[in-house]
Amino acid sequence: MRRRLLIALIVRFPVLPLRLALAWGPAGHKIVASITFRRLAPEQQTKLVALLRQHPRFEEDFAKKMPNDLAAQDANEWVIQQAAIWPDIARGLKGPGLRQRHHHRSWHFIDLPDFLTPADERALKDQIKSRVNLSFDVPRDPEAQKSMNIMQAIAHSRSIVVDPQAKPQDRALHLSWLIHLVGDLHQPLHTTALFSRRLFPDGDQGGNKIPTEQRKNLHSLWDGFPGSPRFSTTRNRAVRLLEDPQMRELGERAAANQDIRAWLDESHQFATTVAYNAEITDFVRRFEQRGQGTDLPRLSLSEGYLKQGGAVANRCLVEAGYRLGRMLERIP
Repeated sequence: MRRRLLIALIVRFPVLPLRLALAWGPAGHKIVASITFRRLAPEQQTKLVALLRQHPRFEEDFAKKMPNDLAAQDANEWVIQQAAIWPDIARGLKGPGLRQRHHHRSWHFIDLPDFLTPADERALKDQIKSRVNLSFDVPRDPEAQKSMNIMQAIAHSRSIVVDPQAKPQDRALHLSWLIHLVGDLHQPLHTTALFSRRLFPDGDQGGNKIPTEQRKNLHSLWDGFPGSPRFSTTRNRAVRLLEDPQMRELGERAAANQDIRAWLDESHQFATTVAYNAEITDFVRRFEQRGQGTDLPRLSLSEGYLKQGGAVANRCLVEAGYRLGRMLERIP
């Protein structure tokens, strides 16, 4: 049944031409945000946007960037989309202490290990336990919180957003993070890293160290599946996904599962079976065995890989949007 559904999704939602794909960064996050927005009751939409207007950077990073030609009825959806990409905007903030205060690189991912071979697992598993943050427990120390992984960061941000005693500015800030991180958790290469003894003893950084012809690297390739980040494009893409019966069925089933660890497990499984499929691991294994140099040549991925990756990306976007919508229904 799953195989038949995946084939159907590949036919219905083929991968976009990669020269047009910009990034899961803005595009994927905006699609997730629009799906989420359209799953919420109008009063909850209004409530969440009112909270986001308390964001400490709302004037600079929201109000001043809102398009002049944006229709009034689209303003709230645009704000939710902008909140979804704000944690990436924070990477480029200028001014005394702004980037240090708002940008948290490690919050965007967790490196669950996928080992190239069983021998690599035996050699590296103890080292990984001591060097990679795989904890799900939120640290109490504010300094330690700066280096949390995505699972810790989601739990941390969610606890602040639902706390009516927290400052409105903090709740708004962490609402933006929560919207963004749920999207990141559903990008398979934000959950997993490939480890091997020679090429990747510290992991391949979620595909960032595997160069590809189609994009800069494997991670960038997966970031690129959702397409253009324009508001109208991402909104319309969300609408089409919501209108598709198969996608709605996937989304409804996904929303019923609010176990964040289960979301991680699903994303990790997509990483190990699809993102790091045999086409990738065979390529890496050949150069691992040669034992010469550490720079991989660029891999030209097959059309079959691209189609399956595009179909999985669509599914992940829908499931993220539905699950986030169910989570945000309960925000006071």
